[in-house]
Amino acid sequence: MIPTAEEFLDGIVGKDCYPTDTPYAMIEFAKLHVEAALRNAADNVEIKQYDEHMQYSPHVDAQSILNSYSLEKIK
Repeated sequence: MIPTAEEFLDGIVGKDCYPTDTPYAMIEFAKLHVEAALRNAADNVEIKQYDEHMQYSPHVDAQSILNSYSLEKIK
């Protein structure tokens, strides 16, 4: 399970070591990147026309989605 912003901060720096608006700022930052990642995934998805036996079998290439947004963009 992915921790909440507050749980994440509590585990990293401790409950009393950050301003109360920090979790909110983290959430808003994450939303920007999730929206961008989903937009990139939608724009860059690849449909493979043939399966490994070279038979027509259109399917979404999952790797094209997983690789559509680099973690290097999160700074």
